[in-house]
Amino acid sequence: MFLFKKINIREVSRLPALIAVASILLVLVYLAYLRGEVKAQSAPTMQDIQQSISTAQTTLDSAEAQLTNLENQVTVAAEQLVTTVVKQGLSATGVNATQLANASNLTTAAVMDMVTPAIDQAIVAGTVSLSQAANIGTLSENLQGLVTQAVESSVLSGATQLTQITNISLLSTNQLQDVVNQALSGVMASGVSLTATEQNRILSQAMSSIQGITGTVSLSTIENQIASQIISVTGAGTISSLVGSMGAQVTNLFTTNVEQILTTQALSSLQALTGTIDLNNLSNTIASQITGITGGQLSSVLSSVTSGDMSGLFTEAVKDSVLSQAVSEITGISGIVSATSIENALASGVLSATGMGSLSAITNSITSINADTITSLISNSIADNVLSRLGGLTTLSVANIENLIGTQIIGLTGSGVLGTITGTINNNIVSTIGNIVGISDQLGALSGSLADALGSLSGLSGDLASLTDILNGGTLTEALFSATNIQSLASGVLGDLSGSIASSIGSVSSISSLISSTGIISSTDLTSLTSSFSSITGGLSGVTGDITGILSGSSGLTSTILSPTSFISAGGPPFGGMVTSVIYCSCSGNYRLDVSPPVGGVFMYQPGATIVYSFYRIPVAGVWLLGLYGSPVACMVPSGKGCATLGAFPMITMTGTSM
Repeated sequence: MFLFKKINIREVSRLPALIAVASILLVLVYLAYLRGEVKAQSAPTMQDIQQSISTAQTTLDSAEAQLTNLENQVTVAAEQLVTTVVKQGLSATGVNATQLANASNLTTAAVMDMVTPAIDQAIVAGTVSLSQAANIGTLSENLQGLVTQAVESSVLSGATQLTQITNISLLSTNQLQDVVNQALSGVMASGVSLTATEQNRILSQAMSSIQGITGTVSLSTIENQIASQIISVTGAGTISSLVGSMGAQVTNLFTTNVEQILTTQALSSLQALTGTIDLNNLSNTIASQITGITGGQLSSVLSSVTSGDMSGLFTEAVKDSVLSQAVSEITGISGIVSATSIENALASGVLSATGMGSLSAITNSITSINADTITSLISNSIADNVLSRLGGLTTLSVANIENLIGTQIIGLTGSGVLGTITGTINNNIVSTIGNIVGISDQLGALSGSLADALGSLSGLSGDLASLTDILNGGTLTEALFSATNIQSLASGVLGDLSGSIASSIGSVSSISSLISSTGIISSTDLTSLTSSFSSITGGLSGVTGDITGILSGSSGLTSTILSPTSFISAGGPPFGGMVTSVIYCSCSGNYRLDVSPPVGGVFMYQPGATIVYSFYRIPVAGVWLLGLYGSPVACMVPSGKGCATLGAFPMITMTGTSM
């Protein structure tokens, strides 16, 4: 097998295109000579494959456009159910549209949408204050952000120095070792040579020295200790020069460790607080931890902590806890849910989160949760439930849809009579069914388009399989420097077609067939269809990119092969074939090689001058060679008391060999 591997890059740097050009041309000649069954005209071209991709892409784009149109029609049908049928049903005698049967019919998102403006109203009215939290637990999700903001503000103001620590024991052994090792790396990078043994000794001595320091410790003190130990072990350098070479990475590592300690200690102290929490005791706790760990004046640190966005962050944290508590209270309501019960639960949530205010004052300030809000919430819930359940109907009829809507209204409101509701909405069901049946018919046509797309992709898969077979031909794959990349791209395309794309197309076809046979489309089906189409078009986009890479690689190889100047600049024409005989020219110290077709002849191997690539088997009869040759050199053998010339033949300038 022909496979070139460079022995000495400098020796061949003047001929960067030589091996690639010779390999490509001669292996193609060799394949044409020995493997006549691989005909160019019978194999698919990469342009054919690109066309297959383009055809499949066009078909799927068209199918996706049809799906978008169908989605729009389903949306119209759903809106009709919501705006006309459902609302008309809610107005039927015996239905109380201002209540919900139970809180489980409320989604968290719906409650949040309802509660947020209500809380804003109460804040504006002054009945809800965000200046304090009932306890630190209600702020737990936001504590990390509050501490981080406080530390950053204090550092930016200059009130806190992260390059010092009040007690060296606050830094763990691992953290200190990381700092020492980083310092040693910087010193060695500057040119100071340290053996592994010396590094270990310095680390051990530096750790012992640093951990014995009392009082406030600065980074510069630690660096001086490390430098002193380096001098003690090696006797080389000065403290100032060694410290100067330790670099900014040591500073960054040390300050990061100190900041991590600050955050951890401050969080621990905050979580230990009891009772009502306001911005003052929160800030004092954080500031005390900062000064206790890094030093500095408490008043300056406290001032820096409370500056900037700290007040706003605290207020947002309290508001988050109010919303969370309110949602928990509302979704926990048992029995019938009304505007009054929601207002009371919301007010209870506010009191639980802030520990302040009055239940009556808060409920009186809320005006957004009223009968209209509850009715709208019920309408939306019924519409969502009806649409999601349409796909479960075995027979699409007026009676079935009426019963479905009526059952949902009764289930969500806890009131009404099914016969009264279905009698009210009868006339508006017929046109809705007509829309849905029309959608089903169009999905049947879409299935046909998908079948066409599958046909195009099947043809593409066959073409790429043929291409991969050619690339797997052995000699060609190993000789072409870029063949590995081309083969990888082609294999990736095949994987996409047989994997995610085929699976997604199968999913679309399955859903379309189901809808066509039942005459029903549900929101779940629509979601699956949209997701599958996104997967198909996204996969084809990747396939198209791979094919572009294949075409680009092919174009580059072709232009190199066909360039008439390639061989001139490379230093000589190519040859290739099997060595049939070898004669050692002992007087001239070289070898005469007879080489068989496809590009054979008599050539000279000159040790020391001929560059040989793997598998380095030369001169050996039966080995295949592929390379370039130059000017003739003589083959001289002993004759009598002197030497005789057997002739002059082209010298091999460079060659690769088979195993």
